[in-house]
Amino acid sequence: MDPNHITQPEQANLNASIGSKASKLKTVPQFCESNPAFTVGGIRHIQFTLGDELAKAGAVVRFGRKLLIDEDRFIEFVRTGKAAKIAGGKP
Repeated sequence: MDPNHITQPEQANLNASIGSKASKLKTVPQFCESNPAFTVGGIRHIQFTLGDELAKAGAVVRFGRKLLIDEDRFIEFVRTGKAAKIAGGKP
């Protein structure tokens, strides 16, 4: 028996426990396609400047080198004003 194999009943229990709380993880291009107010360059810029805050908020996660965006958490991050100032200005 493979210890890494999940049986169908185990998978069903896992799916039920996740339920509607499942994250909508998208790549940067996928996110920008479904949310045209954001550009790939803009997302890369906010990741560069506010990456730690985005990660703490659960708005972005890394999968190897790939940046994945949790759509709901990222939008909430922006809506709450945490991305109001991401660069520039005088100290």
